[in-house]
Amino acid sequence: MPALDTVLMQTLEQLEASHLKRTLKSTRREDAVIITRHGKRLISFGCNNYLGLTHHPDVIRAAQDAAAEHGAGGGASRLISGNSPLYRELETRLATLKGTDAACVFGSGHLGNVGVIEALMGTEDIVLFDRLAHASLVDGALHCGAKWFRFKHNDVEDCERLLHKHRHNARHCLVMTD
Repeated sequence: MPALDTVLMQTLEQLEASHLKRTLKSTRREDAVIITRHGKRLISFGCNNYLGLTHHPDVIRAAQDAAAEHGAGGGASRLISGNSPLYRELETRLATLKGTDAACVFGSGHLGNVGVIEALMGTEDIVLFDRLAHASLVDGALHCGAKWFRFKHNDVEDCERLLHKHRHNARHCLVMTD
């Protein structure tokens, strides 16, 4: 059996030969939409900064003030190191804004999807997801313990086929696409 480093090198070579090897590209973000890469100024269409708030002076100032008062990070998860009053205040404000009983903030959309799916689904359930669904939905389906099935991309009939085949054996069913 080949050593791990040999297997990893072969995998990298196969990815490169197939033009599938991904690499990080050094990028400087100038503002909400303008980036510099390899000396060229470009418009970024691949950012999640939909409202352009990452460079808003009030947001930057508030982040600086919060870091000065509370530090630059929690040190661990909220369950381990304690729940900051900042989270409680933010979640209370969000719940009020949305007219809900409560809100829960996650560190990223990816973590939010995984956390919510794991909270809702369990070993007696099934999850159906689009074959091209975002990795966060797939991760949530894989981690929650439910049986999971992929349907063909944007194919309602294939989703219905899987529902008819597997739904009767499950307590709950979650269908996911994005």
